[in-house]
This record gives sequence, C-alpha cells and structure tokens, in this order.
Amino acid sequence: MDAAQLPDLDGLDREALKTLLIAHQEELRTLAALAATRQEELRSLEAELDSHRQTLSEQDDQLRSSSEQIEHLKLVIEKLRRRVFGVKSEKIVIQLEQLELHLEDLESSQAESEAAVDRVRPAKEPQKRSRRKPLPSICRARLSATHFRATAVPTAAVSCASSAKMSPNSWSTSPTASR
Repeated sequence: MDAAQLPDLDGLDREALKTLLIAHQEELRTLAALAATRQEELRSLEAELDSHRQTLSEQDDQLRSSSEQIEHLKLVIEKLRRRVFGVKSEKIVIQLEQLELHLEDLESSQAESEAAVDRVRPAKEPQKRSRRKPLPSICRARLSATHFRATAVPTAAVSCASSAKMSPNSWSTSPTASR
C-alpha cells in the first residue's frame, strides 16, 4: 500500500489499526512467498542452463574429435594415393577405397551433428570457428602438381603393365621397315 492509500491513522480506533496491520502483514507474507517461488524458479532455470551448456560442450568435443579424425583420414588417403603404384598397389587401392568410404560416413555424421548443434544452440551466441588463411600461390602450384602426379602415375603404371603383357612385336607404335 502507498502512503496515499492509507487512511488517517490518528483517527482510527484500536481494532481498525489491528485489522490494517494484519492485512499489511498478509500482503508481505504473500510477497515473500512469491519472491521465494521466483528464487526457486531461477535456481531451476540456472541448473537447466548449466546442463545445456554441458551438453553443448560434449557435442563440441565430439565434433572436434570427428574433425580431427576426418583430417587424419584425409592425410592417410593422400599418402596412400601417392603409394598406389608399386608391388602391393591392389591392396592399397582396396584400403584406399575403404578409407574414402569411412571418411564420407564421418563427414556426413559430422554434418548431421553440426546441424543438430545449430538447432539447439541459441541464436544469440556467435559460433566460434577458426578460419584458415588461403594457401600462397606457390603452395597451390605445388599441390596441383602433386595432384597431377598422384593421378597420372597410377594411370601410367596401369598402361605400362598392360603393355608388358603384349608381345614384343607389338611394342612399337610405328611400323617397322623391313631390311
């Protein structure tokens, strides 16, 4: 109650003052109970927020782990692509195909996990991702040359292997002149 709503206290008798005091105490008790329920609601919301933060942290760790695993598989695949030509190339090709399938599975599951995290994560929190700088032009030239060698060498090895099966008379591509 405001002081403007209070009646003239000097003019009230003793019983009216008691009822006014009791009404005021009841009002204070209801306000205290309301404050206590609000405090309890606040505590439960804070506990729920902490559990959501922990869940997001666990999901972030899983995403980081799968990202590291994907990077490792990419490096292994690139290494195996360079070793494709050789005595055991058939085994390496099979292993390479299996690793590529596993990599595709991991990348798709990571994309699903990221989509789930984006749906759960509030829009107010900015996503923290490290951005890589683009490669210098010299490195891009080396990578394209490496990629050319990695794809051209197995093709050359296959064509050499198929020519080895041919008879020596058919090795030459130009007609031989008779003497």
